[in-house]
Amino acid sequence: MKIKDIMKFAYLMGTIVACSIIVACGNEEFNEKGEGRVTFNISADHHINESRATVEVPTPETMILAMLRDANQVYKSVEVPLSNGVSAPFTQIVSSNTYTFVATNYESRDIVYAENDGRGDCWFYASEQKTVNTGDVFNVNLTAKPCNFKVTIEYSDGFNVLENCVATLYVESHKDRKIQYPQSTDAGAAWFDANSKLIVELDFSYNGQKKHKIYTNALSELAPEGIAQPATWYHITLTPTVASGQVSISVSSTLEKVTGGIDVNPKN
Repeated sequence: MKIKDIMKFAYLMGTIVACSIIVACGNEEFNEKGEGRVTFNISADHHINESRATVEVPTPETMILAMLRDANQVYKSVEVPLSNGVSAPFTQIVSSNTYTFVATNYESRDIVYAENDGRGDCWFYASEQKTVNTGDVFNVNLTAKPCNFKVTIEYSDGFNVLENCVATLYVESHKDRKIQYPQSTDAGAAWFDANSKLIVELDFSYNGQKKHKIYTNALSELAPEGIAQPATWYHITLTPTVASGQVSISVSSTLEKVTGGIDVNPKN
């Protein structure tokens, strides 16, 4: 081997050794700090079930990545921009501990349901619990899905047989949050917490007499045991039948139409 080649080889080996020392020192520093490196991939699933069909809801432009200790203590919170429902991967250095990593578009339930004049908004949410050990390097993939349900209530054309009718909607789990639909307004939608029964109250007048009816199982024809499912959009139409004094609940769907009886006999 020529002297010139020997010198090149020696320089190359020296560079490799130096780089190895730098990497080793970097890992040692990383380990001594008691930290791990986590790469996050955040996305939002914009599909919800429309009674019996599937539709899409707009995905958020940004999501919140929250790292929780002990369920409620926030260690770190990061705002994450989304493009077509997907974020670019990003890395965070995290202290060694057990975390619940949460991806959501709202920080709390109160903020969710304060939107749209109190009718609420779609609440995207996903979580995963992980323990970060010193020197760990791993990925966390969180796909946030709608965790509440949407309901639209409409009056049929024949509803004018009942005077001054107001429908009040709320769920069994949160009776304090009530959404009202006067007869004169167009159909509107509201969001509620899932996994609870939807309750409908009707106040109206018939032949000059005021009436009040409560239906505690308003989704009995649309959901298992009347329990509203997350990521589902229920369409309810109130249609009184004058002859029998019945109001039926029907599903507005391109696939099928389901009718269930709700007794709102105005004569009683």
